[in-house]
Amino acid sequence: MAVSCNVPAKLVLEGNLSENWRRFAQSFDIYLLASGLDTQPDKRKIAVLLNLIGDEALEVYNTIKGNTTNNELKDVLAKLEEYCNPKKNVLHSRFIFNQRNQKEGEQFNSFYTDVKLLIGACEYSDADEILRDKLVFGSTNQDAKTKLIKEGNPKLDEVVKSLRLADITDIQVQNILSTQPNVHSTVTKQTRPKARPSFIKKTDICDKCGLTHFSVGNCPATNKTCAKCQK
Repeated sequence: MAVSCNVPAKLVLEGNLSENWRRFAQSFDIYLLASGLDTQPDKRKIAVLLNLIGDEALEVYNTIKGNTTNNELKDVLAKLEEYCNPKKNVLHSRFIFNQRNQKEGEQFNSFYTDVKLLIGACEYSDADEILRDKLVFGSTNQDAKTKLIKEGNPKLDEVVKSLRLADITDIQVQNILSTQPNVHSTVTKQTRPKARPSFIKKTDICDKCGLTHFSVGNCPATNKTCAKCQK
């Protein structure tokens, strides 16, 4: 029975070339095994590799291989790896790592995965402690950061667990709050006084009879002569 498997994306020659190659090489190894091509002759596996790397990477390979013919897969992979992994610049790798902080709105798992990859090229002897510090000081979660700093010297796995839990909790709280009705607007709407009906007319004290009524027609003194002034 044929097994369906994902085909590796082409090798990207822009950005972090070393990291791009690492990901492509891993995906290619998995693809060979999952598709059953790992048992095929190297000649076929080389053809599959060169078909998958993309046009730009193929042109690069044609340039770096020169006039030699590589009949073994390991030789072709070595040529490509050598091109994608020039001499390391440790200072530059550390600069990139130190510049990386959690972005606003970025989930912790994304930040953690990225800094783990970046620190791998830094050649720190105390990588776990430096990674721990980066996660704490680079976090955007101020409450979790403050709590960890107060602990003084938490272990890396404790920091990861704490920041991951804080991230999940924040997402859950946001989901809950986003579904709650606006209580203030509801109360305001209910307690707003009713508008006065437009048909109700203002009443004043009548200068004819001294009483209050809605119109002159309702005045009891209308069309009558005043007993005092005879008007």
